[in-house]
Amino acid sequence: MQISATLSSAANATPSSPALGSVRQAGETKTRDASATQASVSSVDKESFADTGNRARQLLDAKYAEARKAGTRIKYDMSEQGVRADFSSFSDQELASIALNRNHQFTDDESGWARGEFTERARVALAPFDNDVMHRFDRRGMVLAVNVLYNSATPEVREALRWDEAMMASGAEMLARDTKDFGPIDRQSVAQLVLGTRSTGRPLGIDFLNKGENFNFDWSPLFYTPATFARKDAAPAEEPSSAGSKH
Repeated sequence: MQISATLSSAANATPSSPALGSVRQAGETKTRDASATQASVSSVDKESFADTGNRARQLLDAKYAEARKAGTRIKYDMSEQGVRADFSSFSDQELASIALNRNHQFTDDESGWARGEFTERARVALAPFDNDVMHRFDRRGMVLAVNVLYNSATPEVREALRWDEAMMASGAEMLARDTKDFGPIDRQSVAQLVLGTRSTGRPLGIDFLNKGENFNFDWSPLFYTPATFARKDAAPAEEPSSAGSKH
């Protein structure tokens, strides 16, 4: 799912979203947790991506074995008999290892299904902003939500999503234009809406926040600007930017 394409098509469509009705700029929020949050943002998982792929392969094989034990099989072709493949239990990083298939551990069906799961996770994570995009041509919330998701994601998850610097730059231009039309938007409220999608059990992860419900953070490092285009070790921005085994 490429958010630039999503927003471009949505711009051709025509009440304001209740979710964003209270998301107008009320000033920047500075919190006592800022330094702790930034330290968390800078943390990097120690597990290698190859190890993640090995674990994902084992988890998939266990799913196949469980299906066989139940007298059925996991299917990727809906015209076949069996149980529809379900990748919703995989972490984003595990899913990325399947989608990218760098060590050729996965079948084409498995990799394609993983990409489809990412499409669904992105849809769920950005759903709170659909109404404003579709009915008010207001893309501010969605662009900022992508900022949060992008800057929290690993490089592998970004690649699997096919989200890149060009897309983010395009989003920044959209944000600048829509801010002129609608005014500034409260970034923390946008982040809260994104985090709220966790209750669905199937959103894109914001991994360093998944252990708690405290939204009292300095979100500056998580919003894209050209100067801070990086992963989790990005410095805070001064100003917000207007075939494997067969089964």
